[in-house]
Amino acid sequence: MTAALIGLEGHQSAMLEGIAQLDDVHLVAVASDDPQKLAAMGRNRAATGDTRFYADWRELLQRHE
Repeated sequence: MTAALIGLEGHQSAMLEGIAQLDDVHLVAVASDDPQKLAAMGRNRAATGDTRFYADWRELLQRHE
């Protein structure tokens, strides 16, 4: 199963922890308009080398339809 996350405000830490614990769920994309939070996501254990990062959620949706 693949997952994408739009926005890094609110309860995203619980979602990311869940994704990291599930071997069959892969985080494919993250979008946030906060550059610092987006940069920090690259170090999150839910992210992999295949996870893509976007500053605009619309671009994420265009590329991952």
